[in-house]
Amino acid sequence: MAFSEFIGKYGRSYATMKDHEGKFEVFRNNYREIMAHNQKYENGELTWTKAINQFSDMTEEEFHARYL
Repeated sequence: MAFSEFIGKYGRSYATMKDHEGKFEVFRNNYREIMAHNQKYENGELTWTKAINQFSDMTEEEFHARYL
């Protein structure tokens, strides 16, 4: 559900079903990391939260290669 919302909000489309599935896996891993981080925030262990954004279907390596 979150991936579908992400695709709609950020206008994502992927060339092939394989690309779609690959980006879903990346998104799912990032989503899990976001949820785990925010749970630590809720527990008072951290002072800031994470959220889904336009980069949530990218690996850290993809982000660095494209934007840094």
